[in-house]
Amino acid sequence: MVGGGELSGYVEPTFKTEDRTYKTIHGVNGRTYKYLLNNKLLVGLDFTVYRHNRRLITQTSDIWRKNHYKTNDTGFHVRVVYNFNGGKKVNVRQSRSIQDYYEYKDE
Repeated sequence: MVGGGELSGYVEPTFKTEDRTYKTIHGVNGRTYKYLLNNKLLVGLDFTVYRHNRRLITQTSDIWRKNHYKTNDTGFHVRVVYNFNGGKKVNVRQSRSIQDYYEYKDE
């Protein structure tokens, strides 16, 4: 049985364009999976442990506006995939080379 997983994090720093300031976002995601039944069945779990969403500040001589996106993106996603052709052994034949390589040297 083959399985694995990963845990990753990301950070996008604050940046400015013209009259807008986009504040830092960051988060932590992960995934784990396991193959069963001779690699025909894949069971997986994707998850978001933490996420800090974007804050946008618009500032001109006339207005000052702040948006903070508060959607909670934490959660999980379960995957179950059955591959009808998975787990089969494949015979591979190697063909012989049909090209020749020559080395030329200046004397």
